[in-house]
Amino acid sequence: MLNRVKIEGRLASEPKGQITPAGHNVVRFSLAVPGRKGKNNEERPPNFLTIIGWGNQANFALSRLTTGRLVSVDARLDQRSFTDRDGNKRTVLEIIAESFNPLDPPRGEVLG
Repeated sequence: MLNRVKIEGRLASEPKGQITPAGHNVVRFSLAVPGRKGKNNEERPPNFLTIIGWGNQANFALSRLTTGRLVSVDARLDQRSFTDRDGNKRTVLEIIAESFNPLDPPRGEVLG
């Protein structure tokens, strides 16, 4: 079976990192991905997707990715369930990054 997602977009927020109680590094950031074209080829607003990275991917994102950078994300989807504060059962679908690939140079640097 295959669970692969490839997404390209621009960072819409600075990566925010933390260390879990178990001592694992995790990072989250929002990626702006162009919306699909509507009727008459009209532009639609972008989708803002939350990307999560663990371990070395978290370290890479925190040290190399900044708001506005164009990045390619290879990921998998993960579904989890939990009970919220009001006792309601909730299910979320998360995008878990396997790797990040910046597609443009950092601000102030020129490729080539």
